[in-house]
Amino acid sequence: MTIRRISDKEIRKAVSTGPLAEAAPTGLPPILRASWKFAQNMAKRFNRELMVERLGDFLKQLSKKFVPPKSKTVSRKELEDRIIEALRAEFMKYSDETLKKYDERIKATVRWYVSSLPRHIASSEAHDLEAEAKIAFMECLKTWDPRKGELWPYVSFRLKGAMQDYLRKRGGDPVAGLYEHVTAAANVYMAFNNKHIADEGTIDKSLHLESALKDFPEKERAVIIGYYQKDKTFKEIGKEIGLSESQVSRICKDATEKLKTALLEPAEPLDITADIMKRRQF
Repeated sequence: MTIRRISDKEIRKAVSTGPLAEAAPTGLPPILRASWKFAQNMAKRFNRELMVERLGDFLKQLSKKFVPPKSKTVSRKELEDRIIEALRAEFMKYSDETLKKYDERIKATVRWYVSSLPRHIASSEAHDLEAEAKIAFMECLKTWDPRKGELWPYVSFRLKGAMQDYLRKRGGDPVAGLYEHVTAAANVYMAFNNKHIADEGTIDKSLHLESALKDFPEKERAVIIGYYQKDKTFKEIGKEIGLSESQVSRICKDATEKLKTALLEPAEPLDITADIMKRRQF
């Protein structure tokens, strides 16, 4: 049996409990020096969310930019808040890098959310929802506190909320915007079919589509006529006028509301049809 001498390096490695914490650099404010271990741990958590190792940069900038509280009596929480604030400022310099790291997760979350939407909303809003989710992600970086947990769990459910808010504001929310969208679309459809609309059951108004559309921009007219009269999809219309599907969807919604308002405005006496005038005589 051969007995091998164990080197001093192997002994140190065997008994080591892990890398020792880096000693606080000289010249630090005493209050920061006392919390240096906490600062190191938080810097490591911020650093984990980047694609490149920058722990040294975090601690270096913290030691330079940390502003000690003016009061001699400061709570532990206030001190830790100041450390987090300084580290977050450095972290935000690399926010684009963090966004790139989580790009696939964000896209997967958007796909999951879009899959639950009605088809016409999903097809027209998917691109914009992804953009909204990325904006929301960047906003979350500004408020994420590593003391309270990992980044992705904090961000993920906020992305859904941001997408819901976007659809609600756009009027495309499957619940909140349904009534308004259907009402507007129905009015325009009736206009193309030369129908009359009852205003709360009391006043019939003649719908003059061509007259109402004459002051609309060319692309709005093309979208309205293509979608309601020619029964084309947003994608087909977009190819014809050189716009994306989501852009056509936005134009259609805005122009529909605009046209509905124009069609329902009280008509001038000169424009009132003989049929309406006849009925008003009784």
